[in-house]
Amino acid sequence: MTDTATTLADRLAIEELVYLYARASDSRDFDMMKTLFCADACAVLHDATSGQEQILTGPDEIAAFVAQRHAAEFQRGDRRRHLTSNFILDSSDGRRAVARSYVCVLQSMAGQPMQLASMGHYEDHCLKEESHWRFQKRLLTIEGKGRV
Repeated sequence: MTDTATTLADRLAIEELVYLYARASDSRDFDMMKTLFCADACAVLHDATSGQEQILTGPDEIAAFVAQRHAAEFQRGDRRRHLTSNFILDSSDGRRAVARSYVCVLQSMAGQPMQLASMGHYEDHCLKEESHWRFQKRLLTIEGKGRV
């Protein structure tokens, strides 16, 4: 539920922020990805299937992690698509917001049918800086993995 200080434009901008992250990751535009995070942002990656958790700090470390994590796949010619859905703006006061969404990642590998690589959900803590919404904290919980 959102506060009355949150305009429809703010809600749409926060939702677009979520989608821009997916686009930046899929297109390997890590310079754009960095602009989506506050300077002091963190990303928490929690793999519920293995119990492992990793915390990344700052836009540079977050973008470098994503780049490295998928580098081998892109060298082989594999392609990924982050399908983000079920966006809910839990709370917002016009400057800070919390949003949640689901994510499914499809992967296309040469000579194989497209497969579900992983599924999970995001919990995003966003901050409005200089009229732009950015991630202050992004928590990704991976709830399942495919066979890729």
